[in-house]
Amino acid sequence: MTFNEIVQVNAGFDATVYKADDTPFDTIPAASITANATTVTIPPSMAFTGDQGYYVLIPGGLIGDKINAYAGISDETVWSFTALADTFPPALNSAARAGTPPKLIDGVRQVIENPLKRARNARLGPR
Repeated sequence: MTFNEIVQVNAGFDATVYKADDTPFDTIPAASITANATTVTIPPSMAFTGDQGYYVLIPGGLIGDKINAYAGISDETVWSFTALADTFPPALNSAARAGTPPKLIDGVRQVIENPLKRARNARLGPR
């Protein structure tokens, strides 16, 4: 939520998320809600179900400036939405095979020394 002036969250109030059929879905206590200047973030504690309608009610007094309280949202049509269904399977972004050769980093090749090679060179002495 974005306001036209700096606001704060006031203790003692909860925001409530309902399913479209008026079934309570989630209660978000004031302690979980953050205000950063003019932006208020109300993080749900539960995952939304895809293709399900929801609405959010905010009691008057939960948010306000230093003098006045925001009237809140008491009508389910003001902040309502439908969660999108997750229809895409996970996609692989990258993969590496175990033992992949070292890569160039900033133009310098990483060197992974073989302990046996070091031991062999130590026995032979300097050349």
